[in-house]
Amino acid sequence: MYCVKIVRDHRMRNTKTIELNVLAESGNSIMVERWKGKVQGDTEAFRLHRSDHYTCLLLETGQIDLLLDFREVTIYAHTLFIFHPGQVHEIVSATDVNGWYLSFNNKLVEDN
Repeated sequence: MYCVKIVRDHRMRNTKTIELNVLAESGNSIMVERWKGKVQGDTEAFRLHRSDHYTCLLLETGQIDLLLDFREVTIYAHTLFIFHPGQVHEIVSATDVNGWYLSFNNKLVEDN
């Protein structure tokens, strides 16, 4: 489960507000979910945001076009892609997407 905080990114010239997705700290610090079939364009992933945690995306089929730190990136099938905490990202389009994503608290990496 995510909660959303609004933060201001002072590095951007127009100081646009960017959402910060926070991995729920109550309970699990790990979340695993399946992406199967069409990804809807109205989800949080299709809005410019950053996260306070790592997210690993394992794309089995399909293609995802996204902005990552304001650069265009394409993720193809059979790819494991890792988003680091604080990276600004937004899915632009997703075609025939099937795969998994794993989000986990950055404290799991920092503490080990």
